[in-house]
Amino acid sequence: RPTLVKAGGTGTNTYNFDGTDVIDSYAKFLKYDDDHYLLGIRENGIYEGDPGLSQQLKDRAAAYPDRSIIWIDAHTGQPLGIALKTEVFPMSLAANSQSSTHAWWKWGISDGANGQRVIYTGYKYKILRYAPTGTVPDSNFPAGKPTWTTTPTEAWVEPVPDEPNPAIGSIS
Repeated sequence: RPTLVKAGGTGTNTYNFDGTDVIDSYAKFLKYDDDHYLLGIRENGIYEGDPGLSQQLKDRAAAYPDRSIIWIDAHTGQPLGIALKTEVFPMSLAANSQSSTHAWWKWGISDGANGQRVIYTGYKYKILRYAPTGTVPDSNFPAGKPTWTTTPTEAWVEPVPDEPNPAIGSIS
C-alpha cells in the first residue's frame, strides 16, 4: 500500500482542486461487496505538470489519478486498480456557474447486482451518471470485474442562471 505523497504542503500553497494540488485529498470509502471496497481520490497530491517530476511519482500518479475511484481488496487492503477515472472538468458549465472551486467532487454507487451498479458523481451543480458496461475477467473478481462508461450523462442539473435544464427549461 503506497503512500501517495508525503505531507509536503505549506502555508504558501493554495488549493485549486483542479488536479494541480500537492496535498492528497480523498472522497468516500465504500463497501462494494464482501471482498472489495472503493476509494475515491479527489486529488492524488502529485502535480503531474511539474517538469521535474520523478518517474516514480509519474507512475504513482498514473495508478492513482485525480478524480478516480480505486478498487481495494477488503481482506488485505491492497489496491486492485482503477475502477473509474473521471475528468477534473467533466462537463461544460454555464457562464455564471457559481464559484470556481472544484473541491466538492463527491461520488456514490447504486445498489444492484455485480456489473449492474451505477456510479454517480457530483460536479458543481450537476449530478453525473456513469452507466455500467458489464464485467471483464479478472482473478481478483471471481464474478468478473465491473466496468463503467467513461462518458457520463447528466442525471440532474440544479437550476442556475444560464444553464439549460430539460426538466424546467432555462432560468435567467
